[in-house]
Amino acid sequence: MLGADSFVCSACIQNKAVSEDLFHGRSAGRCDFDTAHGTRYPVILIDEAAQIFDEAFRSEYCLGGQEFAGLDSRDKPFMTQRGEPLVICVQDFMECDDQVANALIEHAPDDGVYDGEPPFYDQCSNYEMIVDAYEREQAEAEDWLDWTHREPHPFFSFGLDVRDTRERIQAMEIEDPFLCRLLFIHQVGALEKFLHETFRTLIDIDEAAKHRFVSSTDKLNGKSIRLAEVMTDPDIVETRINAHLHSMSFHHLPLVDRMFTNAFGFSIFPDADGDIERFKRIIDMRHDCVHRNGHNKATGELHVIFRKQLSDHTADIERLGTHVHECARAHQGSIESGTPLDLADVF
Repeated sequence: MLGADSFVCSACIQNKAVSEDLFHGRSAGRCDFDTAHGTRYPVILIDEAAQIFDEAFRSEYCLGGQEFAGLDSRDKPFMTQRGEPLVICVQDFMECDDQVANALIEHAPDDGVYDGEPPFYDQCSNYEMIVDAYEREQAEAEDWLDWTHREPHPFFSFGLDVRDTRERIQAMEIEDPFLCRLLFIHQVGALEKFLHETFRTLIDIDEAAKHRFVSSTDKLNGKSIRLAEVMTDPDIVETRINAHLHSMSFHHLPLVDRMFTNAFGFSIFPDADGDIERFKRIIDMRHDCVHRNGHNKATGELHVIFRKQLSDHTADIERLGTHVHECARAHQGSIESGTPLDLADVF
């Protein structure tokens, strides 16, 4: 693979919007990726191009969601990841060949979406467009936004997941660490989905909270909007908020906690002193199970999850979900009554 000091030319990248950011004001020069392009086109160092590509790509793509794929020969469930391989997505997005795509991935910033998360670019994972993920979720979701006349759907769905996990634990006649690991991953995913849907529900009914969320989020508050964009999409603020929420990992619980606190005034943790570290261990183990086949990154040791451990983790997850639900209900009630929420009444 060509090094960071290699030059790529505008003829190698056909995405007009990104190409304008890459090559505006650049001088013509030698292209190291396709000698046939000669010195006719403006060029940029691939390392510098990767920085600009990174911001553009992350604003359009996210890791592909998980979906149930079926049962294996032992009747055990297995999941697949939606979307396409990373290099294919980069080729489609940048309109370039695989050599340029791999170079951009190689030299892009090697960090997660937020501090403490694993690298965003993973050649072993699939990716999908954020707008596709959002539209799919909208199409699959039922009309659960009206909390005034019925129990909120996010907590109802979350409760079913918890009950299903408990029933499967009770039905185990012998220890099955593999099934326990799958159920553990599913339960953390159910919590992530619940937090996402609850946050979305509350900001949809509370404009003041939505304003506080945008004001306290640099990735939203720091974005400029052109008049042409407003004319094309009058709901561009909502579009930007939706895209941002769908690009987030809601298992990054400290960040999610700050979001809930800034927007609604309550923490997602029932016990702030003990729960932050407790749930960090749960989320770290979930990451090892999803991305490293259950092996700890630092030690290589396999996480072996038995029924007792799964039951304890499920209880912790249910406790956090119940706490968030109760706070959300109290917040909703304060909006409907016009009375500011007194958190002392919740706890």
